[in-house]
Amino acid sequence: MQELNELKQELASLEAEHTTLGIRYAELSKAEDEAPKNWNFLGNPIGSPEFYETQKQRLEVGLEQGRAESRMAWLRNRIRYLEELAGADAAIAEAQASERVAAERVARIGESLSRVADQLGQMQAEEIQGAEQRQQAEQEAAQALAAATASGDSKALKAAQAKMEAVISAGRESRARQEANAPVISALDAEAEAQREQLATAQAEQKKAAAAVNAAQRLKKGAEWDQAVAVLGEIGVGLVALGVDYELASLDVPTFAPGGSKVTRDSLRQLMKQEAA
Repeated sequence: MQELNELKQELASLEAEHTTLGIRYAELSKAEDEAPKNWNFLGNPIGSPEFYETQKQRLEVGLEQGRAESRMAWLRNRIRYLEELAGADAAIAEAQASERVAAERVARIGESLSRVADQLGQMQAEEIQGAEQRQQAEQEAAQALAAATASGDSKALKAAQAKMEAVISAGRESRARQEANAPVISALDAEAEAQREQLATAQAEQKKAAAAVNAAQRLKKGAEWDQAVAVLGEIGVGLVALGVDYELASLDVPTFAPGGSKVTRDSLRQLMKQEAA
């Protein structure tokens, strides 16, 4: 928290300085445009000592602006990282709660969709089966009627006609049921589609929450790693100071904080020189 406060203070100071530099840069640009000019032997305007001095000052201010902007960008990244790290536990708890809610919703919608899909599938299967049975019965009755007619057997013909009438009557009832069931099947189909969309949304929310949990946990673990790497770096500097060199040739340890650098043999050498200076 102390580092965070110090960085925020530095950023506020730099922002004020950057504003002042911007005003100064504009003033120098205007002064440069208005500076007296000399003329060369061809009659073309050339800069005067005042012009070149003003230009020099403007360029120096521009460089200061650039340095301030670079530092401010680093500070903002570092502040954002520290704020996210400070809120990592709360972010994990919130994301885990969201993940649980989404998981419960996924389960609830999944169960409801299963019931609707089962009922829809059953009714559609019954429709298909009924149509097949009706068609088969009509074919059999027609064949029996044709055979009885061909045989000339009046008794068989009468029985075949009665069977055909029964099949026709049953067909009417079957078609009536099919027509009555059509709105129900349509409604079930629409409900199933709506629940599939709801399920996809809930699954996406669950996945998003799980990703948020993972990101916050990685942030915390990355900070723990960086702390361990800092200790490792201190030990490494001591080893380099003692003449250890070849054994560290392949050293390449990453860090996770924004703007962090890897720990390598060269970085250890540089740190050792800085500490010795």
